[in-house]
Amino acid sequence: MQVFVEEVGLWMDSMDSMKHFSRILPFHALGEPMLLNAFLACGARHLTMVNPVYQEDRALYYYDTATTQLLRALQNPDRDTAICATTAVILNVYEIMSERALQRMNHIAGARALIKECGWSARSTGIGAACFWLNVGMEFLSCLHFNWQVAWEPDQWGVDMDFQRETGPGREELWVHRMLYICAKIANFRASIPRFQEPSPHDEQIRLQNRYAEWQRLKTLCDSWDNSIPRTMRPMAFLHPYQITSKSAFPEVW
Repeated sequence: MQVFVEEVGLWMDSMDSMKHFSRILPFHALGEPMLLNAFLACGARHLTMVNPVYQEDRALYYYDTATTQLLRALQNPDRDTAICATTAVILNVYEIMSERALQRMNHIAGARALIKECGWSARSTGIGAACFWLNVGMEFLSCLHFNWQVAWEPDQWGVDMDFQRETGPGREELWVHRMLYICAKIANFRASIPRFQEPSPHDEQIRLQNRYAEWQRLKTLCDSWDNSIPRTMRPMAFLHPYQITSKSAFPEVW
């Protein structure tokens, strides 16, 4: 549990100002065996990745236990859907750490269904918001990796995209949510690149013009985001790629 809180929960909470996974849910898990086993599975899995002394058997035991408990709970019509959805999202994290791609996408789909059943979206607060953003973040990264479209259309997330609001420090997570929305739109644009030309040159020209217009909309969205973010989200200073020796294509930021 300590490994989970200090090593895994940290990045799970990167889009959540309340830090549910590292600060709040571990205490909640003490009374919820399903949640507890999911946390322990991720902690044990992390140990196997960073220290060769640890074998996979303990992580698999906790994972199998949590999965069995989740499947049993899902068959109960009186289940606590919020606990089921939270457990499913944590088991997704285990899948990502295990690099098992197909199980990962199946679990993300299952967690998405439970999140929708709870009515959680970008407008949610508390644990609902934490689970929603972690799950769409993992789905987005997987889709970027496989060049697939994001199943949950970003326009249906309910993100506040009014860039005139919350421009001061203290609401950085909202700007990260907006960034994820834009990146998901770009992932969908990239995954929908036509594989074949239209038979008619005229139709192909129209399609190209439509794609270019959409590209311009997305580029404008990126620029607008960049121009509106709080000062606290900009580096104190940065070096251009030609000024550094690392050969990175990106500037080095401080």
